[in-house]
Amino acid sequence: MSNANELLTIMKKQGTETASVRPTDGYKEIRNTGGAPFVNKTIETTISPEIRSDRQISDLLVVGATTDGSLNIVFGTHTYDELLEGALFNDFEETSAIDFGGATAGSNTITLRTATGLRAGAIIYYRYGGNTYTHKSPSNLSTAIPAPGVTPTTVIEEIGLAGQEFSAGSASIRGSVLTVTGGSLAVLKLKKGQFLKIKGFDKELTAEIKSVSATEITFYESLGTLTTASKVTILLSKRLVQGVKKNYFAIQQQPLDHERPTTSSAWNLLVNEFKLDLASGSLSTGSFAFIGTVDAEYSESASQRISDYAKTGKNSIINSASDVSQFILNGQDGGSAKDGIFSVSLTVANGVAGRNVVSKVGATSLRSGSANITFDLGAYFDSIENVQKAFNNEVNSLKYLLSSGGTGYLVSFPAFKYNGSKPDTEGVNGEINFSPSCTCIGKNERGYQMGIFKFPFDY
Repeated sequence: MSNANELLTIMKKQGTETASVRPTDGYKEIRNTGGAPFVNKTIETTISPEIRSDRQISDLLVVGATTDGSLNIVFGTHTYDELLEGALFNDFEETSAIDFGGATAGSNTITLRTATGLRAGAIIYYRYGGNTYTHKSPSNLSTAIPAPGVTPTTVIEEIGLAGQEFSAGSASIRGSVLTVTGGSLAVLKLKKGQFLKIKGFDKELTAEIKSVSATEITFYESLGTLTTASKVTILLSKRLVQGVKKNYFAIQQQPLDHERPTTSSAWNLLVNEFKLDLASGSLSTGSFAFIGTVDAEYSESASQRISDYAKTGKNSIINSASDVSQFILNGQDGGSAKDGIFSVSLTVANGVAGRNVVSKVGATSLRSGSANITFDLGAYFDSIENVQKAFNNEVNSLKYLLSSGGTGYLVSFPAFKYNGSKPDTEGVNGEINFSPSCTCIGKNERGYQMGIFKFPFDY
């Protein structure tokens, strides 16, 4: 038997079309926490209906086959960005329309394809060698970015705009409108649907853009009334919402001991289900479930060991004690100072199914059904009145922020209804808690059931 402590699990995003060959490089390591083997080749059989005088079965015939499996994981920043894209059938969109493409590195500078037009105080982030670095520009940003503390000599993994400071004037928020003076918002080239993190007020704010002009941003939700005379920093997110793009993956498991040196691989797989569990006093954990066709190749061979292939490492783990924050229910942070959420268990089910035809053992292609997004919410409430206010069979909203290692994910459910439950009191001097099962709906002005907004670097 192999030693489970010496098992390497890696994945690679293949692209939007099935690939005929197994990828051999560019894999990312997965934080596998155990469970069943990651992929199963299940054979469907039936016995021959022949009637025999000796009462014995004449044959066992193969009539179908499926390729599926799942990975149990502990959730970490950056590690699962591509698998999250697979779960939502889309890609992360860039933070703005500024072109950072074609960046080259060398001699402590990063050269951009074109000048950005950003003013002093612009915060640029870039990833190199698995680490994230930033540069805060002291002047208007042209095509050359100094790279303090590091000299990139190879491919830059990711580069973009983290934020912009507005410090020459003031900023204020009244209701759903942010107004700035002393600088133009136009240089950020913001887009509707972007989530922003805003620093410089009495409290940090996060909100989704409904419309934007040179001096004002209008959000979907009200942020109250806040004013400041000091500098304000606006941090931009990347945006991932539901789409129809099929992202295929290759996954490989490799025992690293010497008793069983073979490697099992499968590719041309779609993410059929994604789960993420957040609970107090725990690390964030979850799983990705996959499904493939008859062409979802599967092999086990000693010649396919990944030790000679390039792979990238893992990033910070999300810890619920310090890295999960800002639960905003119906626009309010818990609704009351004594209210609070103690668990969220999210499930994204894509309804992927195979098409079967005569002459093929197993599905020949995959079709995607409706995405059913549900979550079980555990919450404390200060009063039954607050329970009734939050869960009244009307459309509700929820967003929460996960952050670790300089990266943040804001998960947003703009419209959901709960499926029914009832409060539970924990006896004398106990809490009133409520654990409803909730279903996300797409009938809302934002046009999605679930969105994940990534802040690549929190300056």
